[in-house]
Amino acid sequence: MSAEVAKKHEGWTIHSSQANYMQESYILPTWLIYALWDQEFYHVRDLEAEPLC
Repeated sequence: MSAEVAKKHEGWTIHSSQANYMQESYILPTWLIYALWDQEFYHVRDLEAEPLC
């Protein structure tokens, strides 16, 4: 899924408790990480086939 870099940066800014997560985890500046990695990946779980309980 394509993701706008500015929106991703805005999201991290809004969630201030996670503001330094990318920098601390990947060492690179946030703007560079987002420039290199501009996709969002999600795992989708079929709850009918694999319920939580």
